[in-house]
Formats: sequence, structure tokens, C-alpha cells
Amino acid sequence: MKTVLMITYEFPPSGGSGVQRSLYFARHLGEFGWRPIVIQADRVLGEQQDPGLLRLLPPGVHRHVIPACELGIIEEKWRAWLHGREGFAGRLREGIGWRLGRAANSLGSLLVPDEKLFWGIRALRVARRICRRSVNLLYSSAPRFVTHWVAWRLKSRFGLPWVADFRNMWTQDWAYSPASVVRRLSDRRYEQAFLNSADAVVSLSEGNTCCLASQTRADRRNRFVTIENGYDPDLFRNATPEHRDPGVFVLRYVGVLTAHQVTGEVFNAIRRAAQALRAQGRQLRFELYGRFGQDVRAHLETLGAAFHYGGYVPHDQVPGILQGADALLLAVNQGAHCNGVIPGKAYEYVGSGRPILCLTPAEGEVSRMMGKFGAGLVADSTNEEAIYEALLNLVRGERGGSAPAGERSALLRQLQRRELTRRLAELMDRVLSGEVPFTRTRRS
Repeated sequence: MKTVLMITYEFPPSGGSGVQRSLYFARHLGEFGWRPIVIQADRVLGEQQDPGLLRLLPPGVHRHVIPACELGIIEEKWRAWLHGREGFAGRLREGIGWRLGRAANSLGSLLVPDEKLFWGIRALRVARRICRRSVNLLYSSAPRFVTHWVAWRLKSRFGLPWVADFRNMWTQDWAYSPASVVRRLSDRRYEQAFLNSADAVVSLSEGNTCCLASQTRADRRNRFVTIENGYDPDLFRNATPEHRDPGVFVLRYVGVLTAHQVTGEVFNAIRRAAQALRAQGRQLRFELYGRFGQDVRAHLETLGAAFHYGGYVPHDQVPGILQGADALLLAVNQGAHCNGVIPGKAYEYVGSGRPILCLTPAEGEVSRMMGKFGAGLVADSTNEEAIYEALLNLVRGERGGSAPAGERSALLRQLQRRELTRRLAELMDRVLSGEVPFTRTRRS
């Protein structure tokens, strides 16, 4: 059994979408001859804890938990300690909390490669002790990009082969906004070092893979491969969908919803569709499970009784929530380089079998995914009329065509977490054997 040291900041018991990919890789790698050792943070600031995810790990997975070390955690604890206090104590909470937040942001903008550097230094010490024993290969998952920094340092010290997984882009990401030109140059220097040092670079979509490969020398571009996110069919087989009221059409969203994904036109269209159904003696209800940004709160409030907030739910309950909906809302971030992004939830949405209203430009990879699976209808998030018509079409039972059952089943099998882990294990075997560069082929 070969040993892979997995360096990932986000890992259970922390919840959220960022933990899923590394969790399922760690769960299934043992089936393909790799024993994972995980180095992780004890918590992710701003994310709920979901201890039930740890039950998915087989007994042989060893975890080394490094305490998160950042001012933001001190700020969070301070605010929690003074929560609900009024008068002078309340003003003190806000004043000191605001200053701690400013200090955390200022310090984070100075740390390279990112604000988790102090955690990375401690993780590097632990990783060095592990690598002195028996480690065959390094795997790092980012963001946070300090994980790649740790793997980069380990490769330099021990000469171990390294697979770098870019779950998101870095300097090419739609949300990237460095504090200064100096910071941009520093980030680019580290990004280039990681891309040119890793024996293989993995990303989630063909668009992202091509973008990352274009930043390196031509003779290295065959080291870049695509391994998508996926879904776990076992969760859906064991799920219990809640009863659907035939008089209420339920549109659901699971995850974090911000103004980068939706505009006022989206909520105007939902409100108009609710009014149209009410005239027919039916109801439309938009339900959100997870978190929403303050920038969309006012829009949600305009929906009134047509909106229901379900709060955060453990991941093992998500399949039942998805399958209990009449339709699912998938909102993709808007901005530069977003056309190549496929949100992790898109795969679970498709795996649920429920029709999807996808808000994304027609030329994006998510739009192509919807068409390939016949999974739902696509509309631009700024086109209120198109969203309104798509909602009414979903209520009528339309879902944008459908792939033949056999073809759809074959495509879904390729996106199962176990199959994706098999592809990662094969990649690691080839890297370990020195079989690089290798041919990268576009998946149909």
C-alpha cells in the first residue's frame, strides 16, 4: 500500500462545500492502493461544524489536526462572548470587534502566500516529521493556497512527487482582488512556482485546466489534467425525500447565495411567477438552505410569504432536501473567468434527478453541462423575462430536453465520487512511476 500525504486546510469536522472533494478522495483512495494521511485545520472560519462527515472516512485514514491560527478567530470569539450585551458592553463589543477585523484584514494582506501562513508553518513542521518516515507522494488541495506552499517546500526538501489540486483559480479567479501591485506580483510569483514545480496539476473543469496550463511553459502543459467534482449516489439511494404538496411548487437553493450570483432581476422574476401561480390557485415558494449574504437580504425580504429560510443543514440531509424539491436553483458567479467554473453543487443537483433552473451565460461550461444531461433550463441572471418564462416552463413540467436514459446513466457513473477517485489514483500511480508528461484528453 502506497502512502499519500494529503495537505488540505478544509476538512471535516468543518462543514461547507470546500471539504467535500478532499473528504471523498480520502474515503476511496484506499480501494485503489493508496493510504491517505491528512493534514488539516481544526476549523474553518465562518463555516459550521458537521461532525457527521467524519463517519464517511474508513478506519485507516489518519488525520493530523493543526489549530487554525488567525486574528479572525479571536474576533469571532470576542463577538460571541459579548453577544446580546447592550449598553456599554455592546458598544465595546462592536468597537473592539471592528478593530480586530481591521487588524485581521491588514495582517492577512501582508502574509504570503495567504493569510493562513501561520497555520502553514505549523503544518510544515508536522509534515516534515511524517515525510521522514514513509510517504510516497504529496497531494495538496487549494484554496487555501498555503497548502500548495507546504507541499512545494516538502518537494524541495524531500524530492517527493507532488500533485497540486486547484479547486479554484488563484490570480485568474473572478473574485481575485489584491490589496496592491506588490501583492499581485508576489501572488503571481508563487503561483508560477507552484504550477512549474508540481509533477501534475489538477483542476475541476476543462476551462480552468486550459487557463492554468497557459500560464506555464509549453513543454509542461501535458501535466495539467481535469478531474471534476462529483456526487455520492449512496447518499441519494438512502435519502428520504420529504412529501411534496401538489398545490405548492417549491424552488430550492442549497449553499451560499450572494449578489455575485444573483441580481434583483432574479427575485423580480420569482415574485412575478409566484403571483402568476397564485392567480391559478397554486403557490410558488423559494426555499434557501445554507447561508445568504447581507447583499441579498433585502431582495429576499421582497418575496414575503413566497420565501422560506431553512438554515444550515448537515450534508447527509442535503440529498433528501434536493429530491423533495419541484425544481432546484443553480446560480453561477458572474465575472471574468466564471464561464469555466462549475460549482460543486451542480453535480449533486444533476445526481438528484430534479429539474434545474440554471442562472449562467449560455456559453459557459455549466450551460453545456445542463444540455449534456438534459438537466434543466438555462437563463442569464440579468434577464428577468427569460428567468420568469423558465420558471413557468418548469412549473408546466418542461426541463430542456433529456439525454437517453442509458447515455445519462453512463455519464452519471463518470461523475460518481468513487470513479473520480479512481482517476486520481491512476494519475498518482503514473506520477509516482515517472510517467510524465502524459497525454491530456478532453472528456466528452
